Order: sequence, then C-alpha cells, then structure tokens
Amino acid sequence: MSLSTLFRRLTKVVLPTIAACVAFNTPAQVPMPGTPAAQPTEAAPVRTEPDPRFNSPRASLTTFFNAANALVNGQNDPGIDDTLADLFGLETIERVSAPDLARKLLGIFNRIGEYPVDRLPNADQVARSGIGRYTILPDSTFRSPSYKAVMEAYPEGVIELERRTDGTWIFSKATKDNIVDFYTAVVALDHVVDVDETKGNLALQLESKLPEWIREGEMLGIANWRWAGLALTILIG
Repeated sequence: MSLSTLFRRLTKVVLPTIAACVAFNTPAQVPMPGTPAAQPTEAAPVRTEPDPRFNSPRASLTTFFNAANALVNGQNDPGIDDTLADLFGLETIERVSAPDLARKLLGIFNRIGEYPVDRLPNADQVARSGIGRYTILPDSTFRSPSYKAVMEAYPEGVIELERRTDGTWIFSKATKDNIVDFYTAVVALDHVVDVDETKGNLALQLESKLPEWIREGEMLGIANWRWAGLALTILIG
C-alpha cells in the first residue's frame, strides 16, 4: 500500500472522529454573571364586566319586563327570545320554551299590579352588599288586595333572582320550575295591569278561559287543557 493511499484512509477515519469529540466536549453557553435570564411573557388578564342588561336584580327585572312586553306586542325580533332564554338560564333545546315562560310570568305580575322595579338593588348596591340572591315574591311589604289574592291562590309561589359566577342575574331554578303551576293557579284572577299576556297566543287564550277543574287536572302526565286544545285543533282542522 502506498503512503498516499494510507494517508487518505486515515483522513477519512480520524478527522471525523476528532470533530465529534470536539463537539461533544464543547461546554454549553451560559449567561454571564449579572445577566438576567429571559422570562416567558404572559398575556395580561382580560377583565370582563357583566352584561349591563343582567348585572343586578334591577337590571334583569327591567330587561325582563321590556322583553316580555315586546313579545306580547308582537315585535318580531329573535333577540327577544334569546334575551328571555338567558334570563331563565335555559340551555339548548329548552330555549324554545322561553316565550311561554315569559308570558306566564308576566301574567303573574299583571295580576299583582305595577311592580316598583326601582326598589330592587342596582349594580353598585350589589357590589357593596355582596348579595347573591334577591327574592321578589313573596314580599311581606306588599299590602294590596291583588297581591294577597295571588299569594292565597298559590302560597308556595316564589319569584327570585340569583347571581351567577359571571356576575349576571337570572331567575332561579325554583322560579323557572314553578312558573307554569303558579300561572295556572292565578290565571282566573282579574288583571290589575292592562296588559294581556295571552295576546297573539291561542294556547294561552284557551287555557285562560277553561274551567278550573280542566286547567288544574291532567291525564297521562299532560294538562287537561292541552288535551282540550288538541281536540279543538282536530275539529277545526
């Protein structure tokens, strides 16, 4: 073997080995003393305020009255149904029941009289007091005969607002779950407020004109008045 051939073979084997050893033994770069290490940056937290339509008992009840009256007066705005569904805390498929619940809750108020919304706490008063629930009915400060008649017709009736974790106020589950029974119990009472919650709703118009034994009874888990409405629909159709 010639010297040149031997040199070429050594070059191919030795030089890469030396390079690898140098790379392996090279110390990692470290910051110089006194140089602060780089810190990961964090996005500043975003502060969100509650929707002003629902940021206090006063705001939420005012929003309810505005939306419910708009519904009864036939305003064709999808935003009304969404607002009412939010006030009742309805999710997914339940949201379609919001207009019916709103009409019946409005009907309960219509039989009590003009409700003084200004007596409810606003956002500043909520912040100072830290309350998380506000009861509208029953209310021992009411002395009107109409209020007495409503509560005698349905003693377990309750209307209350509760604060959610996002700071908004909605009707409590107890309120939502009792609206139908509450309304059925008081529907025969006279209106004190000149607003007809059944306007534009044939089912409610029928229910309000049925005898008490039909309104309050049920068959197969379905209210009797709904059976009557089905029979009427079949006869007409």
